[in-house]
Amino acid sequence: MPEPIKVLLLEDNPDDADLLLRELRKEGFAFEAERVDNEADYLRALGRTPDVILSDFEMPQFDGLKALGLLKERAPDIPFILVSGTIGEEIAVNAIKQGASDYLIKDRLARLGSVVRQALDQARFRRQELESARALRASEERFLQVVDNIHEVFWMTDAATGTLLYLSPAYERTWGRPRSELAPGLLPWRDSIHQEDRDRVLRAMEATASGRDYHETYRIVLPDGTERWIRDRAFPARAPQAEAVRSSAWPRTSRNRSGSRNSSSAPSAWRPSAPSPAGSPMT
Repeated sequence: MPEPIKVLLLEDNPDDADLLLRELRKEGFAFEAERVDNEADYLRALGRTPDVILSDFEMPQFDGLKALGLLKERAPDIPFILVSGTIGEEIAVNAIKQGASDYLIKDRLARLGSVVRQALDQARFRRQELESARALRASEERFLQVVDNIHEVFWMTDAATGTLLYLSPAYERTWGRPRSELAPGLLPWRDSIHQEDRDRVLRAMEATASGRDYHETYRIVLPDGTERWIRDRAFPARAPQAEAVRSSAWPRTSRNRSGSRNSSSAPSAWRPSAPSPAGSPMT
């Protein structure tokens, strides 16, 4: 059996309030109802978080539009439905613009059940969207905490445009260059690849656009002229609304121009990349 909804009636006429509740019962609603007719009691009732508010437009001590404004300041996702015998078309449209879910005329309550159901469904959908957005933000924050602190260089690019979506701080340690230089495009990264390896790496990178994984070992030239070996891996990542390529890279060894080799810290085996929202490779 569904849990009863909490209905707040902002209505100074008890008979009119009973009429609304009878209509809701006839439409099959289970509910707990509370009636108020002034601002102070209304504000206290909002603290008990009703599921829906049915409000008269004009009352001796209060009015519907002011009640709507107070609601939007405190709990904007609670549905607010104006039910009045005096409301005109212009006022009703203005109330909708200010955030009311709908409006009804008191002597035409046949739509009350469907209007309440629709308002509750819309409020439920908005809550689910907010919860999903919060969960996504939390997931993204956890993801960034991981990739911002790993030694591997991790990046994502948009599969359709090639735009860089994310580049981890390890790029600056490994490439010896600021991440900001890649903001306009990937040319500085391409230019950093040793000229003897560049064509091979770029061909392999382009193949990821057709859905192929990418595994390459190549040299880059650091700003001071030092050569550094890089092990690089990229693969397509598909999401419902986007496609991307995720790539991870780390230094293998370094060699300076005199030919001497410098060891660099690197994992002994490939590790899987962290999960990502979406995105095409940058290798």
